[in-house]
Amino acid sequence: MPYYLTRDGGRLHYQVNGSGSPALIFIHGWCSNLKHWSRQVPAFSRRHKVVRVDRRGHGRSSRPEGSFSHRHHAQDIAALTSSLRIRNAIVIGHAGGGPSTLEFAGRYPELVRAAVFVDAGLYRGVAKAQATPAPQLRGDDYLAAFRAQYRGFFHKQSDPRMVARTVAEAAQAPQQVFLNELHWIMRANTIAMARKVKQPVLWVVSSDSRQNAGYVQEYLPQAQFAQVAMAGHFLHLEAPEQFNPMLRRFVDTL
Repeated sequence: MPYYLTRDGGRLHYQVNGSGSPALIFIHGWCSNLKHWSRQVPAFSRRHKVVRVDRRGHGRSSRPEGSFSHRHHAQDIAALTSSLRIRNAIVIGHAGGGPSTLEFAGRYPELVRAAVFVDAGLYRGVAKAQATPAPQLRGDDYLAAFRAQYRGFFHKQSDPRMVARTVAEAAQAPQQVFLNELHWIMRANTIAMARKVKQPVLWVVSSDSRQNAGYVQEYLPQAQFAQVAMAGHFLHLEAPEQFNPMLRRFVDTL
């Protein structure tokens, strides 16, 4: 089981499948893990090196003291990418992993050829004092509220077994981890971060998303916009038969 040792002593769990260029680096969202990209591995590892990583504090990666800011995550991913001798990668980030993906692409352009955002968000962020998760997630009975919120991420017609498995895995994250992560997601000014991204971008949203192409392209004028039908927030898990061809076409046209 491979791990990368970060500069601050953390252990970053990752997996590599396949070979070929450009490499694809998958970054999961809030309280998720690298297994949630499992439906992309068979589709892309025949022609590409596929790298999946548990961000610090998530999955099998360690939980070092301190914050889990998007800058920390981007530094981790950049260091791992360099250690694997990867350049000009295509980075794919989901939802709460969007700020980390934006930071990675904008701060390390020599490592990132293009970026894909999966049901992520563009917003200005809130002040530190206002970045406080909902009270029901901070109480002693937080797990019930957390599970209910996470189940709400999925479309009503999604496979109930997949939904139950994903929710159960997410609920294993310690309360302090997901509260810390939420705090930084709420604070992130992803609009300002997006303005620094100059590479080609594919922006994929679910059928329930309130974001449209015009809004996204106001801050990422180079972005191509795509929407997956009949899928919720985890569209890459819920509808890989739609998402994977969209990603394949984007990769092939670079």
